[in-house]
Amino acid sequence: MKVRTKFSLFFIIFIVGLSIWAFITSSKITNDFNQKFTDKELPKEEVKVQELLITETRESKKYWEVYADKGFYDSKQNKVLLTKVIGNFYSNGEVVMSFEAPLGEYISSKRQVKLLGGAKILSNNDTFIKANEVVWMGTINEIHSNGNVKIVKSGKLITYSDSSVFNTDFSKFEIYGHTEAKLYK
Repeated sequence: MKVRTKFSLFFIIFIVGLSIWAFITSSKITNDFNQKFTDKELPKEEVKVQELLITETRESKKYWEVYADKGFYDSKQNKVLLTKVIGNFYSNGEVVMSFEAPLGEYISSKRQVKLLGGAKILSNNDTFIKANEVVWMGTINEIHSNGNVKIVKSGKLITYSDSSVFNTDFSKFEIYGHTEAKLYK
């Protein structure tokens, strides 16, 4: 064999060996890199916001809105913690229900609004509800209230219960737990 052929063969073997070494080394490096992110949780992201407005629309019409004096977003739990919460539900462009609470939560993945710390709700058909906690799931038209629930309907019906479930237009509701109902003429 000529020297030139030997040198070419040696050079090709060297390049192939270097390529194999680089491939094996890079796979170890990237495997370790991927494992660092899968084994450990990603860093928690937090955002504090003043005067926050969250709105949901359906068919290009406002369905509900929540205003909070302050908001705190926690990426780890994927929810917004709210303070001094007020808001409205809409039907055909008109307010059908207004609410307020000292505290609230909005979980965007569930489209859930939770009012805490003594929520008060007033509807346009003269129904008033007060409860320790009120939860509305955005995917259904039911609102759940829990803890010392008081419902006053047109001043003629007053109920007290541990919990209740009602629809957003207050045309029907159910009460559960220790209940008391008073009907006035």
